Amino acid sequence: MEKGEIAQIRKNKSIFTVEDSLCTPKPAQLKELILEMLADNEIWRFMEIVEGLANRLNLTDADRERERFPGANDRLTHYCSHALRGLKAKDHLVGNPARGSWKIKLLGE
Repeated sequence: MEKGEIAQIRKNKSIFTVEDSLCTPKPAQLKELILEMLADNEIWRFMEIVEGLANRLNLTDADRERERFPGANDRLTHYCSHALRGLKAKDHLVGNPARGSWKIKLLGE
């Protein structure tokens, strides 16, 4: 795929728009997938969420390494962190009962 082209990836009845030949969707697009994963009402560790997203998006280790920020985490880890913080602070849909752990909130929590 050439830089600047737009590709559509169909995952679980959702369409993600990926620009600049990136494999990783933006944080706002990851929110839906994260909520689907957390819907089992179990407590998930952060890296379990990241690895689950990588599997659902069919991202290989090579894809993630290619999208690594200089001297930092890969793009998926970074965007997942932003998505979870948004789901907690803005949307009030998830909570983190312990450091590095995430859980969907039930009504009234």
